Amino acid sequence: MGSGIGVAQLHWIDWVLVALYFVVIIAIGLWFYRRVKEFDDFLVAGRSLTLPILVGTLISSYYCGMYFFADAGFMYAEGIIADFAYYPPYYYLVFVLAFFLVSRLRILGEMSLPDVLDRFYGKLTRVCGAIGSFLYCVPVMQLMAIGLLLNVLLGWPLWLGALVGGLLAIVNTLLGGLWALAFTDMLQFTLMFFGVTICLPIALKSFGGWSNILALNPEWHLDPTGGYLSWIILGVYAVSAITILVEPVFYQRFFAARDHKTAVRAFMAMIIMWMFIDRVIVAMGLVTWAKYPGFMITQDQVVFITILEYLPYGLSGLFVIGVIAAIVGTIDAYTLVGAANISYDIINRVFRPGMSEKKTMTLTRVMILVTFVLSYAMMFIFPRIMLVWLLQSAVLISVAVIPVLGAFFWPFRKSTLGGTLSATVGLIVTLACITAVFIFGTELPGWDTIIWEVNIFGTTIHFWAEMVMYVSIFASLLAYIVGNFFGPPLDPQLYRERRALG
Repeated sequence: MGSGIGVAQLHWIDWVLVALYFVVIIAIGLWFYRRVKEFDDFLVAGRSLTLPILVGTLISSYYCGMYFFADAGFMYAEGIIADFAYYPPYYYLVFVLAFFLVSRLRILGEMSLPDVLDRFYGKLTRVCGAIGSFLYCVPVMQLMAIGLLLNVLLGWPLWLGALVGGLLAIVNTLLGGLWALAFTDMLQFTLMFFGVTICLPIALKSFGGWSNILALNPEWHLDPTGGYLSWIILGVYAVSAITILVEPVFYQRFFAARDHKTAVRAFMAMIIMWMFIDRVIVAMGLVTWAKYPGFMITQDQVVFITILEYLPYGLSGLFVIGVIAAIVGTIDAYTLVGAANISYDIINRVFRPGMSEKKTMTLTRVMILVTFVLSYAMMFIFPRIMLVWLLQSAVLISVAVIPVLGAFFWPFRKSTLGGTLSATVGLIVTLACITAVFIFGTELPGWDTIIWEVNIFGTTIHFWAEMVMYVSIFASLLAYIVGNFFGPPLDPQLYRERRALG
């Protein structure tokens, strides 16, 4: 099977398999549409997800199709640095999430991240958390990924692929909610990673072994630091991993687990699979450079195209189905959570607490469409997928990381004002920084980023867009400390009850 530069060629058998996939997911959505009657079923699957389903939906929701474009493109461009600086923080923090937060959060009996913030810090913190979670969940990078995928497969322009693919994606969410997503996630995860795992040994054989591939890669590709001159920029990727601790889709999933033991086991299984899959993708990045050195193909597309070149037809179709399904599933998952941030977390819980479950579910479906339209519009602002991820992570960090961790682990005086200030100040400062970077900054050719040159007392500081991450966590932490110091302490009895929940 061949591939042109920038456009992959699929056999007709592969296209038949892709068409069958769309028939299957629509059928699954319709099946669950007739069975989902309560909002609890729609948003958290009736809190009854079993271990196999939970593992599949957790991995598939986070390892979206973007993984084979933005993340894989990072491996192609940067080399083995991912094994030393990019991936390890995620493993450590998922371990922390599984063993130190999941059980505590499950006991709270909530349905979302803003629910947790409200329980400890009140309605204003809930609203800030819901806004931050919504901005994080609008599936901009997932739409860019589906646009890239259809560009590679069909030659469509990015805007058309994102529009058509995105609209097809949200059908499943509109119909069946989390139940439909969870079942399709299991299928897509299996197909996607079966394909890429099969591809690696085929590629190794075609190059005559691993030593030949390494010889075709530049020295800096094999350097654990990736040749970076500044650990400040490199550290951004490590800091972004903190979002794991407040990942809204993860919160939705472990609130949907049938019990906290199932949730913990699912997260541990996810860590093991992550470690294996990441090694495969790093290796495929090196294989891809050996085949297409020097950025001969667009960075976000090249690894995906290379994988298709090594897979025979039939297997190519299954792999493409897996990637399409992963992007579709991730668009579904984040759109559902983002829509619920507005319909449930803000409107239902703050402004109209007496709204029925049926009306809340209807409003959530409306907000799914609104979220898609906003995501599609935002897609034209950002130069690359990875930058979207980093800036959205900065927003989530600003409103949620410090308040959530502080609720359980802050050993000193606590105040509702601490959480409220942390979320509000962090959100405002972060959005202001992002806006300033886009207004006053300039794009840096070759790096696909934006740099704002700030002159302070005659000294020019180059503020990269990725550095907003540092501002987010510093502003949020400082506001939390100040709020806890000046705000009235929590009622002792209420404080003991809240600690007991942990």
